Amino acid sequence: MVEIVDQTSARAWLETKGHQTRIRFAARCALRGLPGIGLWSETVESGFAFASFRAAFITTAVATSKDSHSLDLAEAVAATRANSNSGLGGGAPVQIATDAGDGLIFALGAAATSDNSVESAVGSLRCSSGVIRKSADGTENVSEGQAAFSAASMDANAFLDMESRALWGDEVTPEIIQSGWNALKNQLAINGQDWAFWIEWYEGILKGEPLPLDLTRRIALEVTDADWDAGPKRVSERIEEIRLKLKVKTLAEELAEAAYRAQPGTRGIGDNKGPSLEDDLLLVQPTETITWVAASELRHQAESDAPEPSRIEQAVSLLAGVLKAVGLWIAGTVATGISVASVAVIKKGADAWAIQNQDKLVELIDTTLRWLSLMN
Repeated sequence: MVEIVDQTSARAWLETKGHQTRIRFAARCALRGLPGIGLWSETVESGFAFASFRAAFITTAVATSKDSHSLDLAEAVAATRANSNSGLGGGAPVQIATDAGDGLIFALGAAATSDNSVESAVGSLRCSSGVIRKSADGTENVSEGQAAFSAASMDANAFLDMESRALWGDEVTPEIIQSGWNALKNQLAINGQDWAFWIEWYEGILKGEPLPLDLTRRIALEVTDADWDAGPKRVSERIEEIRLKLKVKTLAEELAEAAYRAQPGTRGIGDNKGPSLEDDLLLVQPTETITWVAASELRHQAESDAPEPSRIEQAVSLLAGVLKAVGLWIAGTVATGISVASVAVIKKGADAWAIQNQDKLVELIDTTLRWLSLMN
């Protein structure tokens, strides 16, 4: 049983662990102190909150990555550290917010390099304890600060799966942290919907229900420096685009597999090259085959680093055509101006599969149209 009661005992334990565990430990400590930024009334307006969320998210992405030393993530960390010099490094007028920001800088340091990563992780723990033991009026309660060490002990004893545990375990969230988080959410709410993701993300971590690892990693890699520099609205749009892209991939993959298994077997479609939108006889094929071809194309586009809007629209047109051919309709295509393919239902009963899977077809079309609307 590991018991972390101070910085010395934390350092002794960290020295027995590898770099990745140190990053994860540092990230969790910094995340515990993060709500402290909410006790500064200008944390959102000043940009301090935005810089803090960026630092916390990138550190968490590296902490939960299986290949944290990849060049791409290293570049994301370096860019975020450079940003923190101005966004966090200047500190905030309220000491609690400054401690929270410093904890994030220490966590980024641990993520950046194995050199001195033990001290970076200890520094992150020290800052989270500093946030907790302070009160809004500036007084300190040392015993309150021990909650940070108790939570760190929990992480140390479950270091293989610490991210799946609630941030404070079975303990009550310290009052200063809860107050800070409530104050921060109020400030974010005043500033509009651009912050909805960050509230969802942090509350998931609080509960031990983090975002899927693949989504976390994609956001860390695909939201560029230019996006971050453009501000919260742009980042919010990019994150939503990435989430929808991943959802399209999942939905399209599932529908394509189901349609492929159900199709009666059609000669001349795809041949040995796989399904294609260019097959001349596609529109007179069974709805299962058309769905297979269209969903396969959407899966391919969602997997691509450079998706092609024209091909996405073509695939959506086919799926909407399948629905229309069996007496159903998808209104979203009208709103976006996408035409509906003239799909023929050749034989009696051929619409049974499409009707049975109409909900999946509609969900894929709707999700794809939302994704398409966010593309540049």
